[in-house]
Amino acid sequence: MSWELAGNAGTTAADFLGTTDQQPLVIKTGGTEAMRVNANRFVGIGTSAPGAMLEIAAEEGPFVKGQPPPPSVPQLVVTRTVVGPVGRRPLRRVFTEFIVKGGKVGIGTDTPTATLTVAGLIQTTQGGIEFPDGTVQTTATLQGPPGQTGATGATGARGVPGPPGPSAPGKSFVICIDKPIASVCECGPGADSISWATGPCSVTSDTGSCSGTSSCCVCRPR
Repeated sequence: MSWELAGNAGTTAADFLGTTDQQPLVIKTGGTEAMRVNANRFVGIGTSAPGAMLEIAAEEGPFVKGQPPPPSVPQLVVTRTVVGPVGRRPLRRVFTEFIVKGGKVGIGTDTPTATLTVAGLIQTTQGGIEFPDGTVQTTATLQGPPGQTGATGATGARGVPGPPGPSAPGKSFVICIDKPIASVCECGPGADSISWATGPCSVTSDTGSCSGTSSCCVCRPR
């Protein structure tokens, strides 16, 4: 059975579109190859030599490669080819955009070393980032628990002395006079008599007591 341009009817599970030898199945558009399936079942779009189960290539723009045969590791590779003039010959540069390799994802790199490795700026516009402990951080400012109290600092310099306080009243003292009775206690300079008695007498002050045969005085400093 030949394949009709308007489609076929009455096909069975034994019918197929392809080859029975080791030649690829090539599909063209406009006389130019668009896709092929090689004898090893590798599918190529934009390439006549696919190196994986699915490989999509372009002169400029994205390039996708699927799982290659063992023992290779990458499972999916997306690259970008840029062609620019250099003298009389074009320069073709290939940049890895995305790769899945050994359970690790690389963006901007073909050698991811963690579950996700990004060679470039990472941006989150909402939601923030969730960490393994379940906490979500939405800002770069992270406040941890209070730290331990630091050691006591050195003693500062002695301050300026303050103004003198009010003078406390002096403590009273006693004088026992063993001479004829006088009308005035002889407390001496700088002190005043606050009480006196004629003898025989006995008086007590802040600093002690005294007994006399003539007169006793209690004096207080000014």
